Amino acid sequence: MFKDSRLLKIKEILSKQGQVEVQVLSGLLGVSNVTIRSDLITLEQEGFLYRTHGGAVLRDAPLLHPLSMAPQGSGMENLEKKTELAVLAGQYVKENSWVYLSSGTTCSEVAKEFASHHLNVVTGNLVAAQILAKSHKAQVLVTGGNLVCGPEYMFLRGDWFLRSMGEIVVEQAFLSVSGVDFDGYSWGNALECETQMMDTIRRVSKEIVVLADSTKFNKRSFLCAETLDFADVVISNSDIPQEYVEYFEKHNIKLLLPSK
Repeated sequence: MFKDSRLLKIKEILSKQGQVEVQVLSGLLGVSNVTIRSDLITLEQEGFLYRTHGGAVLRDAPLLHPLSMAPQGSGMENLEKKTELAVLAGQYVKENSWVYLSSGTTCSEVAKEFASHHLNVVTGNLVAAQILAKSHKAQVLVTGGNLVCGPEYMFLRGDWFLRSMGEIVVEQAFLSVSGVDFDGYSWGNALECETQMMDTIRRVSKEIVVLADSTKFNKRSFLCAETLDFADVVISNSDIPQEYVEYFEKHNIKLLLPSK
């Protein structure tokens, strides 16, 4: 079957089912998993679907997702790094648990992985929420709050956000950051890391998981809000500076890197 015919068939299947696995499509269309994944990348670039770790979910409405429109070059390299982190997060998350997912484009990539898991996800990240809303497995609970929008984000913050978070308990909180140096984690937007908000997330979370791709290390963003010890777990790429690997090991912070 030629590619154009496969793409039409995949669209037909997803339009009916809303979600499908790579293995199922491979059997139905008589091609390899690698070919199916390539087809799903094409359809994601067209804006028809979102890829998950094991397949894809239908994308019914336009969604703010700047990574999917990133230019070739460094932008695509960063996307690959973020996707690598997302896969690790999907492998690490505790099935059938309540988890929190923060704002940020990395966490929007993580949402694609979480969509194929049985999870209850609390988030103020509206990009991630729309992705998870298409899942037949994950459930999403959107917090209250004031809407904050920019070219690379859309999230909820403020008093209503804190009220929404104040009465819950989550097994894991997944937070993306803009920079990491030995003074701590930093964010590019002060609204993402208000002291009261970070204190609340720490209080209601049994485990803090920080997502930082390797390009974020030895960089300071707009506001440094938390020390490195804030994280229980750090997920990154295999090319992070060795001095951070040693620091995390010395301070009993679990570091998750891709297998070589």
